[in-house]
Parts: sequence; C-alpha cells; structure tokens
Amino acid sequence: MIVGVGPLNEVYLGKDAIKPFQDAFSKVRKKIKGKPVNSSTNMDPEILKFNRVAENTFGFKSYALYIQPSYLPNAYAFPVDTFYTPEERKRILNSLTADASGFKYKKVFPGVSFIMAINAGMIDDDRYSDEELVAVMLHEVGHSFFEAVTDPDDRYTTARRMNGLVSKINDLIKEKIKQGKAVTIDIINAELIKFNTAFNAVKKTLSKVLPGSFHESMEDNMRKHRFDYTNEKFADTFAAMFGYGEELHNCLVKMTDNIYKDYYGDEVKQRPDFLDQIDAYIYYFNDFLEYVLNVQDEHPKKLARIKTSVDYIKKELAKEGLDPKMKKELIDELTRLNKIIDDYINFPKDQDSCRAIRLYYNMLYKKFGGDRREQDTDNDALFDAIDDRFEDLNGGF
Repeated sequence: MIVGVGPLNEVYLGKDAIKPFQDAFSKVRKKIKGKPVNSSTNMDPEILKFNRVAENTFGFKSYALYIQPSYLPNAYAFPVDTFYTPEERKRILNSLTADASGFKYKKVFPGVSFIMAINAGMIDDDRYSDEELVAVMLHEVGHSFFEAVTDPDDRYTTARRMNGLVSKINDLIKEKIKQGKAVTIDIINAELIKFNTAFNAVKKTLSKVLPGSFHESMEDNMRKHRFDYTNEKFADTFAAMFGYGEELHNCLVKMTDNIYKDYYGDEVKQRPDFLDQIDAYIYYFNDFLEYVLNVQDEHPKKLARIKTSVDYIKKELAKEGLDPKMKKELIDELTRLNKIIDDYINFPKDQDSCRAIRLYYNMLYKKFGGDRREQDTDNDALFDAIDDRFEDLNGGF
C-alpha cells in the first residue's frame, strides 16, 4: 500500500498490491509442474484464470501465459505494439492510470496485449520459487509500461525514430553508390546536412512547445544507445516497486549459476587463480571494446541491476512521512538486496564454476557501479520520472 499526506509520497507498492496475481500463478505452477507440455497445456483452466487476473491487475486487453516446451532456464515476453498507428499509440500512452495498486491501463481501443513465455524448465525446477518466477514476469510486464510512464508525450521515441531516419538515408545513398549511380561525396553530405537541419529545426520547435523535451535530466537515459538499457532498468524497478527486487535478482543470479552448474556437474572444475584472473581481464577488455562500439547487449550487467534496485529502495527510504511499517519493509528489502551483492562479490573461490565471470563483474562494479554505461545514465532521473508520472496520474493521496 502507499501511505502519503497531500501530494504523492512514495511509489513503493509492496507485495499486497499484486497478491491475486501471485496467488493465481502459484495455483498454475502447482497444477502443471512436472507434467509434459503439449498443445493443451496453455489452455489449462488455471492458466486461463491466471490470464484474466493479469488483465485485471494491469489493465491489459489480453494477457496470455505460454509455457514453452524447453528445459533451458529462460522467460521472455513478446512485443505486440509494433503495428500500432501513431494515433493508436498516442491513445494507449494516454490511457495510463495510477492508484494504490500501481500503474494500470484503461481498456481503450486498441488496448495493450501481452504474451508471457516461460520455459517448462523453470516451472519444474525447485531451485526457483513461485515468487522468483513472478518477479521475472513483473520485469517483463514492466517493459509494457516503460514508454507510457517515462515518455507519455512520445518525445524521446520520436527523436529516436528521426535519428534512425538519418541512418536509413545514409544507407540508401551508400546503396546507390554500390549500384554504380552517380552519387558524389558532396551530394551525400548535402543530403545529410539537409536532413540534420530539418531535424534540428523540429527538435528546436518541440523544445519550445514541450519545455524540457530535449534538455531534462532523462535525456541521457533516453538517447539512442541508452534507451533500451534504461528500459531494462525500468523493468527491474517495476518489479522492485512491488517488493520483488530480492526475488528478481536472486532468480537472475541463479539462472546463470545453474547453467554453469548443470554443465559442469556437482564437481567444480578447479583452475589456478591466475587463469581466472586472465579470463576476467579478457572479459573486461572485450567489454571496453563493446562499449566504445555501442554493441553491448541492452541488459545491464548483474551487479549494476542489483545496484539499481538498491538505489531505488534508498530513494524511497529518503522520502518524508513514511509509514513505520512500510519503512521497516523497505529497510528489510534493502538489507536483502545488499546481501545479494555481498554474496556475489565474496563468493567462495573454490566452490564456483563461473569464477572468472564473477571476477569480471566485480571489476566493473568497483569501477563503474556494475556497468560502464552507468557513467552515461542517471538512476535518480529515472526514479524521478516514475514519481512524477505517478503523481500526475494519481494527484496524490
């Protein structure tokens, strides 16, 4: 629940806000766990009930849980907003609401549809709790709220699309050259200058019409090469808002560790320390190259993800007028998240099959807070954007 006086005080919702969602999934897992996945699995009555609960919880037009017949530890969502027209997209962004149960969409045309896939391997594996699997689902659900919360006027998305057009024009001109057509360097530069001039004019106009569109603190988070990275951090924060930060990060750490353990077996492959150190530095150097070339995966590195949730809880704790019960819950959550970081950093070197990777992540954590891209982005700006959007929609309690 949210406790506040006057304007919005906090956006930490706690587990009670989605208890029906959690309970419905636990029933699903109990029903299908250990059973073969076939064509009728995803039509099981418990799954269909869960889908309806999810729709009611988040305001989706439709929600479909899909159990995949794979035993790799993985879960993901299918994007279904690719084919919206600009008018439909605007209508959806404007349909967002907020109350004590969190962000929720109004069911307006065309509505938001969501497909959640979880591999049977995670459903059947006792190493993952029901709460950890729900945490992963909350992360995926968070993606569907990212732009409606952080970019309701479609400012940054429009800018990204225009920047993308610059690249497309450049590619088209290069293609003409390959085809032997008379296109000189001067013509190429002239075309790009024309487009950039037009783009800057639009950008300047938008800045006047929508003050702060291109100059507010979220700009660094939303620019071309950090937009998806910020999206991932928002999705993690979305899970943390409901008190599932610990479960999410425990699950993510387990997923990687279990892959290595399942591959190597119960006995850890022992290697001299210096070989792990060499591998860690190779990973570190490769990461630097990927950073410079902007070819990194959009997901933050593990410790950066946990630190983002830690930063979020700390920001919530710093707010005034916290209910004592809620404050204790936040402090306990912060303690558990910090323990995950401590356990990851201080792992027993003789009991870990992915020691080199952990050493590499520790190096990034000490130098950059877990990921080089943390020096280019602003977590406080992200949290402020969430707070501001929640307060705008809710009007305070």
